[in-house]
Amino acid sequence: MQQIHYSFLQGFMLAALALPAHGQQAPVSPQTLPVKHKLTAAPKVIISTIPDVIRTPEGQRHDNCIRAAHGFYDSYYDLNEYDNTEAVGSYVTGSDGTVYMLNPISYMVSNTYMKLDPYNGDTLVARLPQIVVAESYGNSFVAKMKQNGQDNWTLNADQNMYFVLRNDTLKALDDTRETPLGFIDESESWYAVEYGHVFTKNPYIAVTVPEGARDQKYSLNRRLVVSARLTDDALFINDPSTPGLWMKGTKDAEGNYHFAAKEYMGVNERFISHQFQMPACYVVKSDEYGNYNDYTYMDELVMRPSGTDGMLTSVGNVSLLSSLSTTKINPVGIIDNPVLIPYNEVAAEPVAPKIEKVGRYIEDYGAEIIFTMELESTDGKFIDPDKLFYEVYVDDNTEPIRFVPEEEGGPYHRLDSAMTQVPYAYSDNNYDFIFNYGQVKFYIYDSEMQKVGIRTVYKGGGEEHASPIVWQPTPASIAGVGADSQTRTEYTTLSGMRVEKPAKGINIRKVTDANGNVKVEKILVK
Repeated sequence: MQQIHYSFLQGFMLAALALPAHGQQAPVSPQTLPVKHKLTAAPKVIISTIPDVIRTPEGQRHDNCIRAAHGFYDSYYDLNEYDNTEAVGSYVTGSDGTVYMLNPISYMVSNTYMKLDPYNGDTLVARLPQIVVAESYGNSFVAKMKQNGQDNWTLNADQNMYFVLRNDTLKALDDTRETPLGFIDESESWYAVEYGHVFTKNPYIAVTVPEGARDQKYSLNRRLVVSARLTDDALFINDPSTPGLWMKGTKDAEGNYHFAAKEYMGVNERFISHQFQMPACYVVKSDEYGNYNDYTYMDELVMRPSGTDGMLTSVGNVSLLSSLSTTKINPVGIIDNPVLIPYNEVAAEPVAPKIEKVGRYIEDYGAEIIFTMELESTDGKFIDPDKLFYEVYVDDNTEPIRFVPEEEGGPYHRLDSAMTQVPYAYSDNNYDFIFNYGQVKFYIYDSEMQKVGIRTVYKGGGEEHASPIVWQPTPASIAGVGADSQTRTEYTTLSGMRVEKPAKGINIRKVTDANGNVKVEKILVK
């Protein structure tokens, strides 16, 4: 059984925030071009002889395949390894026996094909290099590589790579870590390498909701509202991490719902991978950074009726988990100890926020504000986080702050648009606005402010209600005055995602003192 570490409080919001797991990187989305490496001592290729980009080859399409591959890419700080076991793959078979493989390297989405010519019987040959991109990345190519040291590859002298197509399975015969397929550009620099390519026919049928199923909303662990559908013999939950994909629980004679392993949910478009319902159990463990959950797949999770109001509960340390793999835990979303309570939206006054910190103003970095919000009304009812907002006030101003992006002359360069009411779970990629399970951290760029006020606003039940404004004074501001106690320390993953504390593995630590001096270093947490 496969195990994985996750911090104790992480759940489905993990996917929404794209936070990495404790001791495990989050699933890699094949969207961003990684760092390129100049090839050393490489045989010269004649770029001018490479044919045009193959976009729409004629023939029989084999879409939605199960694709496996193993590869490496660089994210500026370190070489990253990935293992696709159930990615989405496609290829086309031509009438003359030619095969065209879409996105030759799964991590580098080019939307172009690599041509495999008939060679001997059901064996095919890719005569490389071949052009795969002629647009956003410039002229780029796939080529056969040769390992040159532990973490580097150069062009192989032999540019033929062999495949076999047999019984609806397309498989590479000679691509290994030592001789992988590489993604290179005209300067013969490589961005990613990949090997172990296998395409098999998808045997799964995705969970679909039958016609006539009854709509039902549930509060999930009093953290979010999920949409569901009910039939006489099943419960379907719209996956909070991937809207549009469904989890299925089958009802037994006692009214319990059984969520079985390997229920196929469909294609996760963000990660270009197949997604599965994979229930798990966990053990709480501890290290120097606190508690975390150690997960193991199990055959099914059972949710049982509790009381008379339609509530469903689980028993023990169990989790509803959606994963990009059935063989290893590669989670998109996790619901620990799931509890479902039927939810009916009503108008309500939200509980006032609690301010935890108002930091000093630091020139160029602003003042750090930290507060918490509860998903609860003043009369104790759960409220929908999608309809909860907060407003920020400064000094004696009667109007809330308008957070303005740089494009409109403001200081917030990652905002999509200006706003005065900030959504409950809003994050600008964890830069000026950071959200973590009801705790919000954001920055104000106002060197003159003397106090900060925050109130919550709820727009449920067709009405708008606000809490009282909670105020806290600001410490004496500093601007260019050095003080050891006013350093700002930030941690990011290798992919640049800001995190609250370093996770196991390699992290980047950035320390900025009050004078604006910056020190960046790579740290290893074992």
